[in-house]
Amino acid sequence: MGKLMLPVEEAAAILKLADNDTRMAFDIIQKQFDVMYGRAQSVVGMASIIVTVTGFSGRLIAGTNVAAQIFVIAGLAVALLGAGWVVWRVMLIDWLTAHLSDDAVASLGRMVMTRNAKTRAVAVGGWLLLAGLTLYFVAISIMLANPTPLQVPVR
Repeated sequence: MGKLMLPVEEAAAILKLADNDTRMAFDIIQKQFDVMYGRAQSVVGMASIIVTVTGFSGRLIAGTNVAAQIFVIAGLAVALLGAGWVVWRVMLIDWLTAHLSDDAVASLGRMVMTRNAKTRAVAVGGWLLLAGLTLYFVAISIMLANPTPLQVPVR
């Protein structure tokens, strides 16, 4: 693996890759943003699934004992924190055309800097989601390790 480039170096490399066609270089970066936004949507979607599952089985999990209650609530909270982080840092609209100027390398460099910041935010959100899922898994494990007769309806 080579050394990481500074944003302006990467911008120049992208422009060179695009045969100095600024429009093509812009399209390359736009496609990278599309991938990043897709990953961000996955984080938010997974957090939404956790909320849905909690709506159906959270009460049953929490009914096991205090530890299960703590883990299911903590898991839900951390996963939602990850989703909130991604929405706040990544999903807010930031038009790439706002970075344009007469200097193509400087413009592309600003786009690369924005892409890098948002990519790091997706990674943080993903790690928070994973931490939340892990806590949630512990809560479910506690419930499964302590089976009790089900009394329906569970209220």
